[in-house]
Amino acid sequence: MNKRQDWGAVLAALWLLLAPVSVAAQQGVEILVEGIAHDALFSIDFDDSARHAVAVGAVATVIESSDGGRTWTRTAAAPAGDHALLGIDLRGERRIAVGQSGLVVIKDGADGDWRKVDSGTDQRLLSVSANNKGLAFAVGAFGTVIRSTDGGQSWTPVQIDWTQWMTQAVVEPHMYDARVGEDGQVLLVGEFGTVIRSTDGGESWAQTHRADASLFSIDVGDQGVGMAVGQEGAAIKTTDWGQTWTPVDHGLGANLLGVYFGGDGLVVLAGMREMAISKDGGKRWRRLLDPEILTNWYSAVGPSADGGFVAVGQAGKIVHIPG
Repeated sequence: MNKRQDWGAVLAALWLLLAPVSVAAQQGVEILVEGIAHDALFSIDFDDSARHAVAVGAVATVIESSDGGRTWTRTAAAPAGDHALLGIDLRGERRIAVGQSGLVVIKDGADGDWRKVDSGTDQRLLSVSANNKGLAFAVGAFGTVIRSTDGGQSWTPVQIDWTQWMTQAVVEPHMYDARVGEDGQVLLVGEFGTVIRSTDGGESWAQTHRADASLFSIDVGDQGVGMAVGQEGAAIKTTDWGQTWTPVDHGLGANLLGVYFGGDGLVVLAGMREMAISKDGGKRWRRLLDPEILTNWYSAVGPSADGGFVAVGQAGKIVHIPG
């Protein structure tokens, strides 16, 4: 069966004693934005310059930065009522956000207006990814996959025969994250350690990984090097755009919710009261023990313009940590 327990609190204590990683008591964690206890930010994305960024979360919250993630401004909420926005992609001037009940909203430029578009589904959408040519994929509950070829303005369902890969009673796995390359390659990750890959823009698919633990987040650069992470510390790395995968020993045991894999070798893992940094592409890790990290969950990470990174999560927090 798929693992659904949250053992983060127990495993964090055990790994503190046993994990083969170096530790640092203080990492200069700086809280940039903080909401109330019940607020939450679920996703963040930076543009190619790492200067402009958008974070989204509960109750259609949208927060933007134009200075590399140093300062943030809460902008007009997307037209989503009280629905949560769970995924964001910032591609040039186009922002695409997805969320509960099949919600898709798009916006052009920081000063533009959000507009709701028809996604063709009422299933919860958990993530969205696009390339600069307008190819975009959004994924979500019960095997939902939708595709756009015009930068998110219109969407069509992607029909995938999950029965060819699923042996469990659940044959339509929740899909949690997506990555779209500039060359049209696509990787989707989800329940049961599922990774499916397309090399033709979503016309055909192959499964390239399967395991017990769900995968919640993936980040792969256009050179094909990246990582996917998930339940109970699950982490796998690819160097060939998801054709093959190898396990990563990072020493964390909690659920990992977000990963950033930079082209300069900086990798950041974030999750339930855990965070770790690697500066050599995932060979050696440094676990962060700042109280801000150990008492909160962070669900997504991205690069800041100063070479560090920004994480978003619990209580609507945005924090900055040096690289």
